[in-house]
Amino acid sequence: MKKHPSLSKFVFLFLIAALVFTTQCKQKPQEQKAPPKIDQAFTGYVSAYTYGVISNASVVRIKLMDNYHDAKINEPLDLKLFSFSPKIKGTAYFVDKRTIEFQPEERLPSGQIYDAKFYLSELHEVPKKLETMEFQFQTMRQSLSVIYDGLKAYDPKDLSGAENYGAPLLQQMRADETNY
Repeated sequence: MKKHPSLSKFVFLFLIAALVFTTQCKQKPQEQKAPPKIDQAFTGYVSAYTYGVISNASVVRIKLMDNYHDAKINEPLDLKLFSFSPKIKGTAYFVDKRTIEFQPEERLPSGQIYDAKFYLSELHEVPKKLETMEFQFQTMRQSLSVIYDGLKAYDPKDLSGAENYGAPLLQQMRADETNY
């Protein structure tokens, strides 16, 4: 049986096209929108908050300017102080008289951008424009790189055996490296 050269070329081109299509069709990156501008008036009430790129195991933290005298340390809060988009299930606690942490129930997905709202009016009487502080953060994308340092012979006089040298590098921040 004789093979048709045009059929072989067609199969070869089809395989190349399929390979290119599958490697180039990746999930669209999440649309970056500008983080909300924080009104400078919040500095009278909030001294620090989680922002930027954080570990997917991090907490979301707000540090108040002054002590909150009704704070019950390490007890889940009955107040709804946070909301997130996309939603995050978890619990908020005072870790000291000035610091509130929201602890997610599960690790957050890598590379996700979150829009957050902190309801300051639940803790203090504030002007209407300061009732809700909006901010944004993103979880770090995980990545894997391999550093390849080449081959090295076990014995320089006998080149029949060699060892690969290199190391994998996984990039992800530890949970204690929260931006704050």
